[in-house]
Amino acid sequence: SSYDFAASASIVDVLVADEKGYYDELCLDVEIINSFSTNNYPLIAANEAQFSSGGSFSEVVDFAGSNDAGFVALAVEGRTGIDGLITKDGEVPTLADIEGTTIGVHDLITPSVKAMLAKQGLVEGEDYETVGLGANAFDPLVNIEAPGIVGFPGFKSNEPKQLEAADVPFKLYDPSDFGIPGSFGVVYTNLAFLQEHPTAAQDFMRATMR
Repeated sequence: SSYDFAASASIVDVLVADEKGYYDELCLDVEIINSFSTNNYPLIAANEAQFSSGGSFSEVVDFAGSNDAGFVALAVEGRTGIDGLITKDGEVPTLADIEGTTIGVHDLITPSVKAMLAKQGLVEGEDYETVGLGANAFDPLVNIEAPGIVGFPGFKSNEPKQLEAADVPFKLYDPSDFGIPGSFGVVYTNLAFLQEHPTAAQDFMRATMR
């Protein structure tokens, strides 16, 4: 799985298909292991695992290059960017104010946020820095108070809702507002597995999409 066992696109459908017995009906022995999307690319590339989901199609493409892997996207479940840049209240009045600052990231800065900043002429490592958020990477209430950073990428349907529920002020920069296309919930496999077991891959996707 790409985000533990969260009820999100390309995870919840696999969990439901397994619970409903759809894989068993097609004689597939499926083992589901919780993980995180960026940790899974080397495993899929090495065929140590056969299916996962990427945070976006761009993420899959980026990691295909860095892992010299033949990834094959089997489904793109969301056709808009799922992520945004969450900044501390009053610290980043405009995106231009990101220059010279540091952004906290879960693992790597998300492609949509990176593209949004690049469109403003801001390049990672030159105009701004990124730093890992560590053990509290997925706790926006902790991250919004973290020293040394002005903000962090997050899922638009998750972290902002938690901050709003806690009455914590923040500013969200949505890449879609800046003309950045996006996607999410990309189920993919590796070419070696697909070529060796084409009907198993088809049946896995048939059960998942059901």
